[in-house]
Amino acid sequence: MESPPAPAAPGNGAASLLSQILLQSVSPVVMVLASPRAEAACRKNNLGFVDLLRPFCFLDRVNVPVRTASETPYRLQEFRLRLFYASEIRATPIELAEQQLLDVVNEAALDEIQGDDLRAQSSIESVHRAMQSESTLSWFQKYSTAFARTLAFSEHEAFDHPVACLLVVSSNDENPLDVFASLSDVTNLPSLLKDGAMDPRILRHYVVLHDNQDGPSDRANEMLQNFAGTLDVNDCSLIRINSSPLDNGSPVEDIWSSSMPRYKISDNLKTGCCLQINDVDEIQRFVIDLCQKHIIPYMEQKVRYLNQQVAATRRGLKNQLKNLWWRKKDSEYPDTPSGNVYTYNSVESQIRVLADYSFMLQDYDLAVSNYRLLSSDYKADRALKRYAGVMEMLGICLCLLDQSRKEADNSLETAYITYQTCGPPSIRYATRTALWWAEVHKTRAQYSEAASVLFRAGTEMDKDATLRAGVLLEQSAYCFLRCVPPMLRKYGFHLVLAGIRYHMSSQRKHALRAYSRASAVYDGQGWNFIGDHVNVYLGRISLLLGKVDAAVQHFMNIMACSHQSAPTQAQFLKEFLNAVQNLETKDEVLRVRLPAISSDDVYVRFEDHRTYASAMAASVPEAEWALLEEELVPPSSGAPITTWLDAGKSNKKIQDFNVCVSGEDVCVFLKVSNPLQISIEVFLMELICEFQPKKRGPEEMTSSKPENSSLILSNESFSLKGGEEVEVCLKTKPIEEGLLQVVGVKWGLCGIVQCRYDFPVQGKSKSSKPRKSKIDVPFHKRLKFNVVAHMPRLEISMHELPPKINRGEVRRVVLEIQNPSQASIKNIKLKTSHPAFLMFGEQGDLDLEFPNCLEMRNDGQPKDIQCEHGSSIFHFPEKTFLEGVSTFLWPLWLHASHDGKVSFKTVLYFEPCEDTTSLKYRTLRMVHSVQVIPSLQVSVGISSCPVKLDQYLLRMDVANVHPSDSFWLRQASSIGDDWCFSAVQPQVLEQADNDETLKAAFLSSSVSPSQLLPATQSSSFFFQLRRDVETKHGGGTVRLGPPSSEEPLINISSGPLSYFHQQEKIVQIKTSQDARYQTVDIVLITGQQDDMITEKAAGSQRDFRIASHHVCHCRVEGSQPLVWAMEGPRCLAHDFATQGLCEVPVFLALRNCSQLTASVKVETCDWNDTGDGGAKAGWRSASPPPTLEALASSGTESSARSDRKLASSGPYVWCCSKSVTSLELAPGASTRVPLCVGVLAPGMYDLSNYRISWRLLEAGKQQAETVVVAPEKAKRSNFVAAPAIRAGDYAEEAALSPVDRSDGGASNTDRAAQVGEGAGHSFLFTVIQMPMELL
Repeated sequence: MESPPAPAAPGNGAASLLSQILLQSVSPVVMVLASPRAEAACRKNNLGFVDLLRPFCFLDRVNVPVRTASETPYRLQEFRLRLFYASEIRATPIELAEQQLLDVVNEAALDEIQGDDLRAQSSIESVHRAMQSESTLSWFQKYSTAFARTLAFSEHEAFDHPVACLLVVSSNDENPLDVFASLSDVTNLPSLLKDGAMDPRILRHYVVLHDNQDGPSDRANEMLQNFAGTLDVNDCSLIRINSSPLDNGSPVEDIWSSSMPRYKISDNLKTGCCLQINDVDEIQRFVIDLCQKHIIPYMEQKVRYLNQQVAATRRGLKNQLKNLWWRKKDSEYPDTPSGNVYTYNSVESQIRVLADYSFMLQDYDLAVSNYRLLSSDYKADRALKRYAGVMEMLGICLCLLDQSRKEADNSLETAYITYQTCGPPSIRYATRTALWWAEVHKTRAQYSEAASVLFRAGTEMDKDATLRAGVLLEQSAYCFLRCVPPMLRKYGFHLVLAGIRYHMSSQRKHALRAYSRASAVYDGQGWNFIGDHVNVYLGRISLLLGKVDAAVQHFMNIMACSHQSAPTQAQFLKEFLNAVQNLETKDEVLRVRLPAISSDDVYVRFEDHRTYASAMAASVPEAEWALLEEELVPPSSGAPITTWLDAGKSNKKIQDFNVCVSGEDVCVFLKVSNPLQISIEVFLMELICEFQPKKRGPEEMTSSKPENSSLILSNESFSLKGGEEVEVCLKTKPIEEGLLQVVGVKWGLCGIVQCRYDFPVQGKSKSSKPRKSKIDVPFHKRLKFNVVAHMPRLEISMHELPPKINRGEVRRVVLEIQNPSQASIKNIKLKTSHPAFLMFGEQGDLDLEFPNCLEMRNDGQPKDIQCEHGSSIFHFPEKTFLEGVSTFLWPLWLHASHDGKVSFKTVLYFEPCEDTTSLKYRTLRMVHSVQVIPSLQVSVGISSCPVKLDQYLLRMDVANVHPSDSFWLRQASSIGDDWCFSAVQPQVLEQADNDETLKAAFLSSSVSPSQLLPATQSSSFFFQLRRDVETKHGGGTVRLGPPSSEEPLINISSGPLSYFHQQEKIVQIKTSQDARYQTVDIVLITGQQDDMITEKAAGSQRDFRIASHHVCHCRVEGSQPLVWAMEGPRCLAHDFATQGLCEVPVFLALRNCSQLTASVKVETCDWNDTGDGGAKAGWRSASPPPTLEALASSGTESSARSDRKLASSGPYVWCCSKSVTSLELAPGASTRVPLCVGVLAPGMYDLSNYRISWRLLEAGKQQAETVVVAPEKAKRSNFVAAPAIRAGDYAEEAALSPVDRSDGGASNTDRAAQVGEGAGHSFLFTVIQMPMELL
């Protein structure tokens, strides 16, 4: 029966969900007492009488008018009855209650989604949608209802007290009145009724149940008529059931199983199998009539009666004062959680019944007033449990009225805390309060507060209640998800807490659900530890539930847990291997990230037209090889792209594959690392390849196997320690033409797991936009190959190439080229990246021994070794063909020109004699490294000769910087046609005395007493340079050591040393300052032996290691643009008696060493000795001059110079026609200026009292710099003294600029003109009085 819609009842504005929950938990209770025969009739349908009526006890549109305390009626739209047998109206024991809750949870676990659907339903979006459509049919609502059911029939609450009693007899009972009497016996009543906690004066309704299978219902009607004299006919009802035969099945829908526990449902008999539609309708009408005509009117009458009683005894100021006065003192009440024992007829119990009846009739205002009135009494009586129950209902009423939210929250919190205070037996009631309190927050959309309440209740309960804690924590997580915006981290964290509680209570399916939904939050977020916790528990639970595949997948996610400790990693690995062993398919290949393979570091090494002699050569960047091969390989056919505008018009196709040669290995390099701290074993790691032969179609592409005849695969087995990373080279060799693609790699882990890793796809971009540029993958990243036919490949090696070599050492290296194939090779070329380090020799160099091939012949002519200096590419002779399976030798020369590690690259180019493939040529790339150790440091200094302008003194300093080796200094040579290089000759002074020639000879300063230069020692050598402009036969070689040395000279004018010298001249860059002057190159040749030998034995030893040290661009002219020297007689005799003035003619020789025209001014000065105050200008007292005999006995000019202080200069005057002489000198020109000096007395004179000034004529617009040279009269040496700076006559004509002292005072910057001034050099001559015998 359906009623039309009615106006809403008071308080109906609350959320329907909360109302439905309260209807299931707080609704009138009807006690049922049924006879055995009545129960037997119901059992035919696999139901009891209570189960038969329970689906019809919820009336959603009852629309019954109700009038309670007020005179204004309202309509009740929803009403529900709770039917219980009399034996069930009792407090449920804790053990039984926990078992009932466990049954509800287990029943919900059976309905959990399995497999992939669980993963899909665990996503955040799916869970959020499920929360939005939450209904009372969810398993949590069932759990909440069952949990409230376990707390029913408590002595401190009245809404569980029966409001009515149904006495049910069968129409087959012979004496129904006696049966009613026996059913109403006290022994059949609940214990709460016997103890006086419940009011036994309740509504009684009598029911006669007739089984239609037993016959017509006449007997049942007759029984009702017989009741008229004894019972009220309005309190009697007839119910007819089982209209359908037992074997015909049930024509009605099963509406009973959903409201029954599964343990009550029999699998052998269908529920409601004997009922028909008319039976169902009659049962529904009975329940509606019972509610509308009996129970609701009874409750209205009860409320009005109790309200009048309470108003008369408790309401009003008089009654309140009376109650306060007569309230017993606190000491009279026992200090127990329940406080005083209240019977059903006590005022407090009557008020509680009034409040609960008002609540069940939805008169929440009346209920609130009575709950408030009662709370003060229970609080005063210290009846804490009753006080908590009243505050709990007060908060619920205030929420349903939507009034005073703060008071409602305070009431619920007070109830929760008070229940907690009462001790463990009452904690379960605190949990119920938390559940209802959370629902209150949900009705207000306060999901964060609801989550806090549930979390609080889940963590503040007994340790044994782990299942209930898991349920509450899971619901708190869902509340965080429903927040706006969702609190995902709290949602995931509370799910993890719930999963832990579920796992502790052995609820694996619920734990699996909680962890699966938590994984949707933590996957990919980088929260490693909690992510590992979720995955490991998912794996363990899945394994326990028999979901081995899912367990393996979850364990795979934690294999790369580098952040965990070593014992934890070992435990994870052990559980993973155990799960793999439980798989049904033992050979299943898994994508495990252990060991870790870096996809960014995967590269291939193969050979197309580019081949490599070693792994070191293959590791060199391609750009370096391409730069080296620019002039060696043929240019590409495509036109070069010159500008960015032409780049868009390029027709070059972007390729995503490489070209390799059949029969040659394709190497794939992987960086394999162990992220764990424990060791792991990797077995048989090999590539996964797909190969398509050339003659097959695309549809026949198949995966290669080791037994496949088209590919040969290699494998590697190794062990990785904790944190170790290795580079693994895996090879595959195609042996026929076709298309090869490297898909990935597979390996065995710890001998149990077969693992696989697929490389990311590299190739053209698959973008749908046509204008988007395609990605050109570098060739070393491409994993697709076009396998072409076989092509010859050469093998090369360098013999006698030392790993270490001293600086300057020259070695002969033999290049061996092997052709292992059957095809012939032609057009062989070779190029190196270090032409100054490596030189290509001639075939004839192999016929001579080393170092004899570098020596000069006895006739002084060099051996005929031809070297090409112009190009770094060496072309082998045109007739050179390398036949198949043959070897070819060629000499190379090595020169270590600088210190450090030298890695030189060499490329060998060759072409096959027959065109069999698309490759027209191939190159062989080589890299060799040589460590060059410092040996000798050679420096050269050149100075002008103070006596002769066309000669220079060269000083060569040699320092041995090697820590242990000694070197034999063999020869020194100069290279240059304008200068003659020779040793400094000994000076000889001759004088005729008694027909004998007096000679004084000295060893040359170029000759060392010993050729050996020990380690850390140094030595200096002096040589003479002389200009040789006319003959152009300059140069020269000086053998170092004693004159008796017979070591042959080394040829430096041609052959390898000449080539290396040309390269050294390129390396030693000539500066702009050197370009102004003439330069000369010096070469020092040394020898070395591994074993130290004596100097005597060295002469016969012929297996020296030869080294050449080159010093290039040595400036010959020094830093001065002008050089000069005084020329004249050194000794003459004059008769001062006959002629008082002796005129001595002298010449001042000048030479312009610069590249500019020089304007020169020569100025003579009279003598002015400031040391003698009494002397006049130009005059000075002279000591007695030396006699001729004294001069002859001295033997040398140096002896006379050493006595200059004793033989003081006498007075002299310049007798020139003018004191200043000006002239111009062209670049490189020389001249002699005639001068004359007058001597007035015999003596020794120093003609240095003159000054030279010059100016280089302008060659640009830059300002001139003044460089002034000051005399140093007291110092005499083989080198010209470094000039000082002062202002000269031309200082005012040019602006001064900063001077760089690095080359003797001359500026390093280019300048338009240069001015300078210098004092005269010392020129000593002696004038003696002519002897009388000569006169």
